[in-house]
Amino acid sequence: MDEKKVTIRGISMYAAITEPDPQYGKYGLNVTQLSEAAVAALEGMGLEVRDGAKPNMNGTCYPEYGRYIKPNQKGNKFEVVFADGTPCKDELGNGSKVRVVLFASKMGKA
Repeated sequence: MDEKKVTIRGISMYAAITEPDPQYGKYGLNVTQLSEAAVAALEGMGLEVRDGAKPNMNGTCYPEYGRYIKPNQKGNKFEVVFADGTPCKDELGNGSKVRVVLFASKMGKA
């Protein structure tokens, strides 16, 4: 499988990293307030970057998100570690500063 990776920084919102989100059955988090460089890198990988100022499928806007991405995984947990490499065994709180490494397959999924 041809994989590409990109490292981005942002703010975590609605993280489900220790248990799947009960509404969607997936692990995931929103990485918000992305820089223009992060947006360009993600879009260059074929990944969808959302705009919080535009309504989502439910008609809700999140202007405080800025540009954001919603990586998620069905069945696999995210590997989450602190800056010193210590594994994080708890959930991330909304507003946590994060550095995320995303891998995308040829299909453009994260």
